[in-house]
Amino acid sequence: MYVSEKQFWVWQSGPLFTEKQAQRFADDVKYIASCEEMALYDKSNLTGRARLEKWFWEKRDPTPGTRRNEVQEEHYRRLAYVQQHFKGPKRGIGSDMGRVYTIYGPPDDVERRLQSMGEKPYEIWHYFQIEGGVIFIFVDLQGFGRYTLLHSTAMGEISDPDWKRWISVSW
Repeated sequence: MYVSEKQFWVWQSGPLFTEKQAQRFADDVKYIASCEEMALYDKSNLTGRARLEKWFWEKRDPTPGTRRNEVQEEHYRRLAYVQQHFKGPKRGIGSDMGRVYTIYGPPDDVERRLQSMGEKPYEIWHYFQIEGGVIFIFVDLQGFGRYTLLHSTAMGEISDPDWKRWISVSW
């Protein structure tokens, strides 16, 4: 019996899915992933994380079998928007407005109140199709254009029915 052997080498410059990519994905989806999904992702090695990322978007794909995943596209469109529009030390998704926009999308209506005598600037975002209609109230507490979420009527969000006390300017 004759046996032939050949050796060959496969060269790979690094892992196909890097630690940096894994962290970026976790940061990108932390507000839309479930606690269970994030815990499983955190416990996985890089190969497992690559598989979980693929699975994460596949299970959210409204039109499986097509090239596009509209939910994934919308999510990354929102992330690009918040990075562009919500600046400051906690920029983009790290800001309260960025987090709310990432989770709920663009508000249906925005009431903007500029600084006036005795009041700090604030915004009220209205979402008419969520939970029968919810609001998010953001106030620029220090006057530097960094808005903080002080009150919402959405379930699971911060609630302070006496939020107006925060907009009064003390002289």
